[in-house]
Amino acid sequence: MIRLVLIEDEAPALRKLKRFLEQVEEETVILAEISTVADAAAFFASQPEIDLVLSDIELTDGNMMAFYKEHPVTVPVIFTTSYNQFLLDAFETSGIEYLLKPFNQERFQKAWKKYLYLRSQPVKQAELLQQLTHLLQAPQNPGKKYRQRFSINLGRSTYFLQNSDIVFFRASDGLVFAFDKLGKKSCSFL
Repeated sequence: MIRLVLIEDEAPALRKLKRFLEQVEEETVILAEISTVADAAAFFASQPEIDLVLSDIELTDGNMMAFYKEHPVTVPVIFTTSYNQFLLDAFETSGIEYLLKPFNQERFQKAWKKYLYLRSQPVKQAELLQQLTHLLQAPQNPGKKYRQRFSINLGRSTYFLQNSDIVFFRASDGLVFAFDKLGKKSCSFL
């Protein structure tokens, strides 16, 4: 179930959003219909568990974009507005889509599909993080031996650089350079 908040002060626009939401396949529940910035502030102060906000920007008592900048929300926001000057600001907040009024069902569906796609991603990221953690905790190949030091040719002499002294490697023009803890650059053919 997708828990929604609708922030809209125009009755026809609110009805249109509800009609579009009735046509989505996913089960939705509208937790609140908010028409003022003051009501939005009170609602978000209660820290409700919501999944998505559909928000107009210019309301009768103020600007929701200013509100989002002062009180960032942690859920995705699909902006529904008649004003295009807030487009860049929308994506600096939690905005995932920007629907200019009057938008149609097709445009709403694209925004909805984008939300569903983004909603499915954290699970995949969590799975990848779990796999990475497992790999890092798993014992490394115990039968395989790795170099403990690298030989560095310096003119006619050779010296050895211990792995524990190497900070990073950099490859350039067919050569591999090792940088040690002191910042010394050494060249080696690995």
